[in-house]
Amino acid sequence: MTEELKILGEKLAQYRDRHGLTLQDVGKAIGVSKGHASKLENGNANPSFNTLIKIAEFMKIPLYYLFMPTEEMNRRKFIEMVNKRLEELKWDLEKLQKATGINYFRLADFMQGNNTPTVGEMKKIASALEINFENILELKFGLFENLLLEFGLNDSQINNLIEYIKTHMK
Repeated sequence: MTEELKILGEKLAQYRDRHGLTLQDVGKAIGVSKGHASKLENGNANPSFNTLIKIAEFMKIPLYYLFMPTEEMNRRKFIEMVNKRLEELKWDLEKLQKATGINYFRLADFMQGNNTPTVGEMKKIASALEINFENILELKFGLFENLLLEFGLNDSQINNLIEYIKTHMK
C-alpha cells in the first residue's frame, strides 16, 4: 500500500465515521460496491480517476486533498488566507515583517509551505492582517479533532472538549 492510498483510506474512513455512514452508503454514493469501498478505506484498492473524482465530490473537497495529510491541508488553508489578505491590502512580506516583527525569512518559509507558524506567530499575522483569529484556530481544531477521533472519542465528546478549550482560551 502506498502512502497516498493510506491517506485516502484514512480520510474516507474518517468522513464515513464522522457522518455515521456505512460502507454500503459510501459505495452507493461513489458508484462502487460495499466491498470495494472497504478496500478503498483499507488502502487495498487502486481507484480509477473517475472514482477519485466521485469521492472528492462526495466529501465536498478538492481532489488533491484526498492525498494530502490533514496538517498539510491546514497549512495550505492558512497560507491561502494570508495570501488573499496580503493581496487585498497590497502588502508584501517586508510590510508584513514590519507589522508582525517576525523574521522575513521565517515568513517566506511559511508562505512557501516549508514551515508551520506557531500559534503566537499566527496570532501576530492575523492581527496585522486583520484576519479573524477564530478562522485560523478552526484549522488547528481540525487537526485536534482528527487526533481525538484516532483516540476513539465520539463526536459529542470531541465537541465538548473543543468547546471547553475555546471557552478557556478567551
